[in-house]
Amino acid sequence: MDTIPDGRDITVTGQTRTWREGHCLLFGHSFEREARNAGNRPRTCLLIGLWHPEATLPERQALVVPSWTNSPRSPWSCLSPPHF
Repeated sequence: MDTIPDGRDITVTGQTRTWREGHCLLFGHSFEREARNAGNRPRTCLLIGLWHPEATLPERQALVVPSWTNSPRSPWSCLSPPHF
């Protein structure tokens, strides 16, 4: 069994990349993106939120996910805002 099956890729700002064993893909989610899963198995990704090192505390506070996204019906309910 392949660890990373064929048919999975992501396009960010017009550049398409595929996942490779032992490598990671890092991109800013503020950019236009599209992920595809043309395989026959589910795709699972680990999402990690990072702050830009020059972001100030007020900027970080302004960007935190609103509390309404933590409702059980929200698709984002599994996410918590990054720590300041």
